[in-house]
Amino acid sequence: MSEAMSEVEVELQLLGATAIEDKLQDGVADAISALRAAGMKVWMLTGDKVDTAVNIGFSCALWTESMKIVQVVAEHGEEYGGYMDLDEKGKPTPSSVKARLALVLEEARTHQKEGIEQCLVVDTGSFYTMLLPEHRPDCIPVFLQIAELCKSVICARVSPDQKGQVVRAVRDANPKLCTLAIGDGANDVPMIQRAHVGVGIYGEEGLQAVNSADYAIAQFRYLKRLLIVHGRWNVRRMGIVVCYMFYKNALLVLPQWLFAFVCLASGQNFYLEYPLYQFYNIVYTGLPIVLFGVMDQDLPADVAEALPRLYKEGPSRRFFNRNMFVQWQMEALVASIAVMLIPLLVLETAGVPSPNGHAHGLWYMGTAINFAVCAVSNLRLMIETKYWTKLTFFLFFLCFPFGWFFTLALFTNNEALSFSAASQGSFANFDFYQDATFWMSSFLGIFGAMVLPLAINTYVIEYFPFASQLVAESNLNGKLGDLGKPVPGSFIAPAPGKDAGAVSVSVPVSETKANGK
Repeated sequence: MSEAMSEVEVELQLLGATAIEDKLQDGVADAISALRAAGMKVWMLTGDKVDTAVNIGFSCALWTESMKIVQVVAEHGEEYGGYMDLDEKGKPTPSSVKARLALVLEEARTHQKEGIEQCLVVDTGSFYTMLLPEHRPDCIPVFLQIAELCKSVICARVSPDQKGQVVRAVRDANPKLCTLAIGDGANDVPMIQRAHVGVGIYGEEGLQAVNSADYAIAQFRYLKRLLIVHGRWNVRRMGIVVCYMFYKNALLVLPQWLFAFVCLASGQNFYLEYPLYQFYNIVYTGLPIVLFGVMDQDLPADVAEALPRLYKEGPSRRFFNRNMFVQWQMEALVASIAVMLIPLLVLETAGVPSPNGHAHGLWYMGTAINFAVCAVSNLRLMIETKYWTKLTFFLFFLCFPFGWFFTLALFTNNEALSFSAASQGSFANFDFYQDATFWMSSFLGIFGAMVLPLAINTYVIEYFPFASQLVAESNLNGKLGDLGKPVPGSFIAPAPGKDAGAVSVSVPVSETKANGK
């Protein structure tokens, strides 16, 4: 190559030079500090040489002066027993890489015992040997053990293919981990495609990364809001949506299952097929949960962004776990007993006929139970809804009670829409809207069904509150003030450090209600 250049580059006149400025975007350091405060491990995979990568890592707060740097680098070996041995290709030999990994692992464990935060630096030569198929089983597990002991990892001089292999190695080592890769160039495409979530940045290097990613943002600093705010909101919403969908459908069918003990397992149904049963998921409970899954927010965006440590509630399964799912289903079972048994006892034992003298029948009782079921389903979602807007109020009212009364009146008073003789005969002879017994049985069932969820939510918030609940209470009471300078008596206190992401939640002793928190 040098000989060819010396032959071609002769008697040339330099007219000028062009270059692309490569510098850190605004807000990168703040974003990375927030991600680390949220409990995420941040890795930097770059094609820059080791010294440049380390300097960039310091500029973007990937490591600080108080942290210890541990290295698995071929040309930086004096502090670790000498330079690594190289093969004929100029790559570190497997034996030297394994020895270096063992030495660094021991040092990392020592630093962890001493409470010293660490940053791991690895170069392309070491990765080349570690990623070889015959040496991967011995090297990659040790490398990942070291990475787990470090707060940050810097991979320098790595190729695009190596970036993808590193992400794959992390995913294969622990399938429970969720990985996210972000980049702005074509050389970042392999790792973006290998990660669980890929984020592309519109940059000067084209749109290859954006076209290969799941999400696209204009600048790196927007990743903070994408994860800390929208990511946290979405995790909470999806956890509640999953539990609620099972809850409301169990609440619909369990009363019929329980009715089998009364009707001697004859299979008799007490719901009107149209509209009460078929319209339950479409009309009576359909729209509010859709709006909840898209728009609900338990904390304002500025509060969630200023307190990234609240993000930890998502990975720690605060918003969705096995116990939470079982609790929802137990609530559905108790609620179904209340909404079925109370109207049954009231209507069967009251002995009070309808206003026109007709006795209460099976379909009449089923309508009272269905009214209670729809009311409880919507009320249970109202308990979880934290972000109330005009649209929220409108959709709840549109589905229930308006949708329930409208469809029932439409189907029972229009012969063309009355698909069953039962629906015609149930309401053609009397108007249940004027029957006090009907409303008493339904509202008693609603009251009995809502006691348990209200009691559980009150008990948890009063005696075992989570950090986000304390922050929401402080925000509601106006105690947050300026998030950087909380007012006296608030739940928020700045944690050691200067970055806005390092904010902790503290609870005054006088407000813990002697719960030991």
